Amino acid sequence: MYKVLLVESDSDFQKLFSLNLNAYIGAHTVQSQSSEDAILSLDNDEEGIDLIICRYKLGEEIVTQEIVDYLNDSMQIIPVLSMGDMQQEYQGVTAINGNDWKEVIRESAKILEVTSKKMMEHNESLDQFFAIPIENLASVDTEVCDVDVFIYESDNFDQIIEKGEPFPFILIEEMTGSGIELLYVKKNDRLKFINQMTANILMALRDPNISEDKEITLSGVAFDTVRDMLELSGMTDVAIELANESVNSMVKLVNQTDPLFALLEKIKKNTGSYLYQHSVLIAAIAHHIVLKMDWGSQEHANKICFIAMFHDICLENDEQAKINSQIALSRSDLSPRDKKLVEQHALKASMLIKANPKAPYGADSIILQHHGKLNGIGFSNELNSSLSQLAIVFVVAEDYCERIISIEPEFFKRENVMNAMKRKFHKGMYLKVVEALETMGL
Repeated sequence: MYKVLLVESDSDFQKLFSLNLNAYIGAHTVQSQSSEDAILSLDNDEEGIDLIICRYKLGEEIVTQEIVDYLNDSMQIIPVLSMGDMQQEYQGVTAINGNDWKEVIRESAKILEVTSKKMMEHNESLDQFFAIPIENLASVDTEVCDVDVFIYESDNFDQIIEKGEPFPFILIEEMTGSGIELLYVKKNDRLKFINQMTANILMALRDPNISEDKEITLSGVAFDTVRDMLELSGMTDVAIELANESVNSMVKLVNQTDPLFALLEKIKKNTGSYLYQHSVLIAAIAHHIVLKMDWGSQEHANKICFIAMFHDICLENDEQAKINSQIALSRSDLSPRDKKLVEQHALKASMLIKANPKAPYGADSIILQHHGKLNGIGFSNELNSSLSQLAIVFVVAEDYCERIISIEPEFFKRENVMNAMKRKFHKGMYLKVVEALETMGL
C-alpha cells in the first residue's frame, strides 16, 4: 500500500482526500495540519513516504516552500503535489490550481504510477456506495437498521450490519474509538437510510429528558441530514419538520447559554462542523438583536433562527462557507464550479425555501439578501439600505459571528471589535442594529 503525507488544516478536506486516496489508489494517508507537523512526521517516519500532498499556502504559511526546503536540506527525494496558485516553480513539485479532489486523485495516480485499470476497478466499486459519517450512526438510537451497512477495508466493501438485524451499538462504539470515520450504504438505499435516520432524530430531539450534549450532537446530525434530504428529494415536509426541530434546539441552546464563547465551546465539543457552528452562532446573535429592536417580536426571533439554519444550506463544505467577500472568493483556490456555487448560494437557498409553503413567511427573501445583494448573487461591498430590516440584522450578525470564530477568546477585545463594526456599519438601520448588538454580553 502506498503511503501519502497529507498537509491540510481543514478537517472536511482531510476526510475527503484521505477517503478517496484510499478508495481509488489504495493509499494510506498520514495527516498533518501544518508544515511543522509534516516535517515532524517525516523525521519520525521509518517506512518511507511515497508522496506528499499539500496546499501551496495555509494562512500566511507557504507550506510548499517549507516542505521543499526540508527535503533539500535532508537530501530526500519525495514527489510533492501542491494545490493552489503557486508563485514559483519547484523541482519535483506538481502544481494543481484549486482543490478538486478528482484532479488530486488523477495526479497522485500518475505520480505513483497506478494503472488506469486499477483505477477503473475502484471507480466501478465506489459508484455503488455512499459514504456516511460513523458519528451519525453512533448518535442515533435505533433497534434495527433498515439497510445493509458496509465498511471499506483492503480495497473491499465488507458488510458489518445486515438489514433487519439488531443494531450493533457496541461494534459502532468500538469502531468510533479506533478512529474509523466513514461507513457506507448502497446508493440505492441512501434515501431509505436517511428516512430512518430522520425518524430517529426527531424522536430523540423531542425527548424531554435529552441531555444538552446529546441534543447539540443530534442537532448537528439533523443539520447534515437536512442537507442530504434536500439533495435527494428537495424541500419536503419531512425536511422542514426536521429543520424546525433543529431550529428549536438552536433556540433553546441560545437561551440557556451565555456568553457567546461558552456557546461556541459547547458546540465545538459536540460537533466539528464549521457550517453548523456558524449557523448556531448567527442564530444566537441575531436572536438577541431582534428582541432589542422596537419592531422585533418573538416571531421575528424564531424566523431569524430558521434563516440561520438554511442560509448556507446549498454550500458543500466548510471552505466554501468561510468565504465572506467578493475579494476572498476571487483569491480562493476553489474551482470555477465551486466559485460559481459560492457566488449563487444565497439565490439557490432562497429558491429552495420558497418552494415549500410551510417555511416561515418571508424567510426566502431574507436568505436571498443575506450577503447584502437583492438578487442573491455575490457579496455586496456597500451598505444597501434597500434590504429588509431582518436582512440587515442578519448581515450584521453574520459579520460579528465571523469575528468571534476567527479570534481566540483570550485575544478577543470587545471594545475594538465594536469600534470596527461601527466604522463598517456606520449609518441608518445598520448602526441601530450594531447599537442593539452592543447590549449583548459578548
